[in-house]
Amino acid sequence: KCKVNLTWIESFPLRSPEVGYLFFLDFEGHVTEARIKRALGELEKMADRLELLGSYPRSEPLN
Repeated sequence: KCKVNLTWIESFPLRSPEVGYLFFLDFEGHVTEARIKRALGELEKMADRLELLGSYPRSEPLN
């Protein structure tokens, strides 16, 4: 829908699976990009809580 490439996803049960799960996501993109803003907005609608742990510029490969 938002065309965001997930590079890592991990889930952890909260106390028990009936309570819910905690998800950690890593994706390509920066929070200043419109598609990332849209994707985070969609996640906020579905999640009880959303925390952004960081957004970093892509580094250039060393030659």
